[in-house]
Amino acid sequence: MLTATAFVFKHWAWHWPIVHLLTKTPNLTGTWVGKLKSDYIHDGETEPRGPIDAVLIVTQTVDEINVRQYTKESSSTTVAASVTAEPGDKFILATVFLNEPEIELQQTRSRMHYGATRLGIEGPPRSPEKLVGNYWTARKTSGSIEFQLVSRKRAHSFEQAWRLQKTAK
Repeated sequence: MLTATAFVFKHWAWHWPIVHLLTKTPNLTGTWVGKLKSDYIHDGETEPRGPIDAVLIVTQTVDEINVRQYTKESSSTTVAASVTAEPGDKFILATVFLNEPEIELQQTRSRMHYGATRLGIEGPPRSPEKLVGNYWTARKTSGSIEFQLVSRKRAHSFEQAWRLQKTAK
């Protein structure tokens, strides 16, 4: 019985309204759609490209968080992630990730690389609405990121996330 109770708490009960008063951890589970702006300059170009459409898929329990990011050209998987509290009821999602561009692009302009993000969680802790922050990579690039929550459902691809966004409007 204790094992079943612990399982229910870990996966679901921690974000129920009454129980959430004890944990206060923001519930980030779902599909987030947004843009990233990079300072990366591609070979043969002189300026960074414009904003890149991106999606985050977050899977979360009371003590674990997994973040997957997709763009049209690559996907990133978290190596480590955490949600931490800062003074003033502010929460931060920090990740270390491995980015894997499409195989054709790895040979021509974008090799696999590690990176990190630091995203401020905006909105009420029980129902955050926005993630805003910055990222850095081992390719010596950096940029800003902004995501909006579009669904508590978790998409499984870039395309599915954009479809979820359209049906949520």
